[in-house]
Amino acid sequence: MLASPPLLHSQRSIKLKEGPVSCWLRVPAKAAVILLTCSSLVQFYLLFTSEPASPYHSRSEGQAALRSQTGMVADTAAVQAAMPASARAEPTTGLPFPDHNFAVFIIFSWNYKIFWSSLQTFIAAGWGKRIIIIDNSPNRLVVNDSGVNALVGEVIPTRVQLTFSQGQNMIADIAVERNYTFFFWGHSDVALLASNATAVFAEEVMACMEKVMAERADWGIVFFHYDWFSAVRTEMVREVRYDTFITVYKSDCDFYPRVRQKWRTLDHSKVCSGCGVQVLDMKRGLKLPLDDYQATKDMLTGAVIVPVFVCRKAAPGFAGHQLPFPHAVTM
Repeated sequence: MLASPPLLHSQRSIKLKEGPVSCWLRVPAKAAVILLTCSSLVQFYLLFTSEPASPYHSRSEGQAALRSQTGMVADTAAVQAAMPASARAEPTTGLPFPDHNFAVFIIFSWNYKIFWSSLQTFIAAGWGKRIIIIDNSPNRLVVNDSGVNALVGEVIPTRVQLTFSQGQNMIADIAVERNYTFFFWGHSDVALLASNATAVFAEEVMACMEKVMAERADWGIVFFHYDWFSAVRTEMVREVRYDTFITVYKSDCDFYPRVRQKWRTLDHSKVCSGCGVQVLDMKRGLKLPLDDYQATKDMLTGAVIVPVFVCRKAAPGFAGHQLPFPHAVTM
């Protein structure tokens, strides 16, 4: 006896009608597919048609920001004076820590006042010309800023405004192209502070990194207060990148678990017990007395300290405190 020929599509539809239970179960699945499809189409529409949001609500606010930017450039000499000797140009490479191949990235997207205050602490921390600024602001505020360019190694503008995930993949691309062993990434609204008045933040961190690289062959990321300031292994980002479909919120909650499938994410306080550096949240731009460690520390710690948002089990040593989302993902 010959086997029955396969049912045509129309015949399958008729046959499904004979089973009301089967048809009932298929309705939610169809609705979910339609809903997800519509949601994706809306997101793509907004992605390609929306104008980039300006950080200023009016022309007068933009002019005020530019005036404050001009005024802050005058402080460049004071910032350079606060730079530790180890951060000054090394004769051969012109970079601090010439025995290592790395960079310190800051992605600037908005709020120049806070960014400028934060950058001063990066300079005073001893990173000097190792710093690379990614200018992701709507009107490219810092690419032609003579004060910023005098302090850092390089300012790279983005062609268009990038999402958080795209920005992370951009600095990973640069690290791969330049064959860095690792790179640091710091938020543009945090302050770096050494463990004491005679210590240098960068020297303490580099000593920790040398210990990690010598003892932890499988290290992928070292967190210094979660990823407010972190060291990222270039070999790792050759394999794992941020998902650009998760543009901002929770993107780290997707990225770090994928990193941990092969690499270790480490809390510096656990692997470098003697490294007492601090990374502090900045809620507003501050004129910091960089030549006075205690006064700077008092000013930074005197503000309300907001707990960092971390993903559940994102990094050892963190309890998963909540932080308002816009601040948790500041680049």
